[in-house]
Amino acid sequence: MEYAGNVNLPVESQRDNHRVRSNEANSSGVSWSAVLAGSFVTAALSLILLALGTGFGFASVSVWSGVGASASTIGTAALLWFILIQIISASMGGYF
Repeated sequence: MEYAGNVNLPVESQRDNHRVRSNEANSSGVSWSAVLAGSFVTAALSLILLALGTGFGFASVSVWSGVGASASTIGTAALLWFILIQIISASMGGYF
């Protein structure tokens, strides 16, 4: 004879017939409109800051020798500006 937890109920009625629940949601946890808006903000801000840096770079260069910033200074400033552009743009794109 098969043992059942409650001897007053038949074995078939004591089995767990509940549905198995999963941890998955019925809808996506990602808001794709927010992802697209953030990428648009990132791209737009990158272009704006790139134009601003280009203007600063052209303003600091002179056609006469010995006047204005040197080529190594402009190169270092441009490299730092590109890194700063990416950090600022990614931060603002992730915020929106």
